[in-house]
Amino acid sequence: MKLTFPWTLVGLLLMPVLFTACNETTREDVQAARENVIDQQHEAERTADHVNQEIAEQKIATEEARREALKPIISESDAERIRNEEAKLKETIEEGRQEIKDKQAETLQAQQELNETAREVALKEERDAYTVRIEEKLKAADKEIESLEDQGADLEDTAKDNNDLRIKTLKDRRERVSDALSTLKNADLLKWKDSQELVERALRDLDMEMKRGI
Repeated sequence: MKLTFPWTLVGLLLMPVLFTACNETTREDVQAARENVIDQQHEAERTADHVNQEIAEQKIATEEARREALKPIISESDAERIRNEEAKLKETIEEGRQEIKDKQAETLQAQQELNETAREVALKEERDAYTVRIEEKLKAADKEIESLEDQGADLEDTAKDNNDLRIKTLKDRRERVSDALSTLKNADLLKWKDSQELVERALRDLDMEMKRGI
């Protein structure tokens, strides 16, 4: 009976994925986790080979002892030897199965760690890209505010009041977006999208005010 390692349970997901560098989990962490899975796979293969070799050797010893039983008359010591060898064979098989099972569990754990690491990197990449896009919107708002402030220097009376009101409105709406974005950045990585709608609502108001000047 040859024991084999059930690779179908592992389901390796070793497709190449490109991730941007980050301060938390990085693509280097993903690569390290991927290499760990491969190491565990190789170790499991070596374990299965070792176990099968031990079983084969014990089978030979057991068969030799069983041949003694074919003699017309066997001594009690020979009978005891046969029982011992059969017991050893059973024990070797059971221990081998457990050893392979343990390696199987280690490999599956390594795969789970790889999947989780890759997921964290993908989430952070997505969050960072979203953050950059919103920060560009904030920069555009800053430029618009600066431009309005420059224009205000030459305005008087109602025109100046209207300009000042628009500057205040832009600043308020910009601040709302900035605050919402800070909340998103500080959120747990796995839950950052829970804060995304708050940012989007504030951004819609800011965009609406920005378009008034077009």
